[in-house]
Formats: sequence, C-alpha cells, structure tokens
Amino acid sequence: MEKNIEQHALIKSAEVFVLPNGDLTVNVTPKEPLVRVQNVQGKSYYLDIEGKPFPLSRNYTQRLMVANGNIIDSVDVAVVSKVAKYIYQNEFWKAQIIQLHINENKEIELIPRVGNHIILLGDQEEMEAKFEKLMLFYQKGVQQTGWNKYSTINLKYKNQLVCVKR
Repeated sequence: MEKNIEQHALIKSAEVFVLPNGDLTVNVTPKEPLVRVQNVQGKSYYLDIEGKPFPLSRNYTQRLMVANGNIIDSVDVAVVSKVAKYIYQNEFWKAQIIQLHINENKEIELIPRVGNHIILLGDQEEMEAKFEKLMLFYQKGVQQTGWNKYSTINLKYKNQLVCVKR
C-alpha cells in the first residue's frame, strides 16, 4: 500500500500501519517545491530540494521563485536547481529573489522583489562569493544611490561588481 501511495507524483513518502485497535493509519509526506520551472518548450513543473521534477498541482499554486528562459536540457535544470537551492536556504535571498532567468548566453539573471534592476550572476561558479558581493552592495551602496539608479548589477566578474546606470 505504501508503494502505491508513493507512486503519486506529489508524494515524497508514505507510511501505512495498523494500530492495535485495528485502525489503519496513513502518514503522507508531500514533496516540497523549491522552484517552479518553465522551460523553453513552455512546459511548467516544480523542482524539489533534491532537484527532482514533479508536476504542478491542479488545486493549488505555490508562492515561490520562478525559473524560466533558455532552459532546455538536464544540465540547465541542474544549474537552476543549484542556484535555487542556495537562494532557498538563505532567508534574505529567499524573500528578495522572485525570478531566475537563463538568458540566451546561458547566463543566470536574477530578478529581485525590491528594486528595478536585473542581477547578472553569470554562471553558477563561486556563487557564495557573488551573493556576498551583492549583499555588501545592498548594505553599503544602495543607501547612497537608491534602489532604482541602476538597470543591471553584474556579478559575473571575479572580485568586481559592475553596475549599469539607467
């Protein structure tokens, strides 16, 4: 019975047992979505924390980050999963980043909730250092310039943060 329940695409695990009084108990753990992906073919699905895809629910839409753009193959999905997992595990970035976009050059662009700019992450390498640079910019630079002075914040270069003015 557990195996049949776990066959459902939205179920992570199930435990079925009979109590001494004869009652049947079923404990179900649903899959927890990390990011909603819309690939280049227009198909939408969720990725869980392990990077495994599962279908959208017909009854409920999760409020979480969306990944879209030039997502074609499993390599792109792995990149999306890695970046989304990093963002998900940090409360500030989880609240701030609402969209992950893979552009035509296979570079990662992030769309923040606050501010009218694009964050160009580049590739997934040295992601922690890139987010540390961005946090430092948010803490020090934004106070002096404001949220909407720049159209792009580019983090793809090592030891640099390049901003493009509007």
